[in-house]
Amino acid sequence: MTVNPNEIDQTPRVVGFTPKKGNSKRDIDMTIVGTNFRRGVDPDYPNPTVEFLNYDVSEYDYFDNDPAVRVSETELRLHVRILEYACISEWAIKVTNPGGQSGYAPYSFMIDADGRYCRLPESGREEKTKQQAAKKKKPARKPKPAS
Repeated sequence: MTVNPNEIDQTPRVVGFTPKKGNSKRDIDMTIVGTNFRRGVDPDYPNPTVEFLNYDVSEYDYFDNDPAVRVSETELRLHVRILEYACISEWAIKVTNPGGQSGYAPYSFMIDADGRYCRLPESGREEKTKQQAAKKKKPARKPKPAS
């Protein structure tokens, strides 16, 4: 039986990672384990990329990653700087091979203390935050009468 290399599933799969959480204003060294972490042929982009995702919040607002280092087909390592204004929430980890195939660890990395809450539309937290903000608003000042 001949196997066509184009028919082999090359989708990366994230099975686990350490550490499981980090704090804002901190650097962490992360190890991601899984399968099918491929090396690319372009010398400028030889390793898979790693992104952190949270609903509609851009990771680039909260993380500053060094490029991932492919240790093997089953292990990646990277240095992650969690920026000071990172929001407290769970984040998905997305690994993309140089060929474009992606795999996820859904909402399993936690940014803990020292942050603020992310806008999470599906959780109802956004509506609660709006209600709390409305209560805190001071009434508009009335203009002084002209003399």
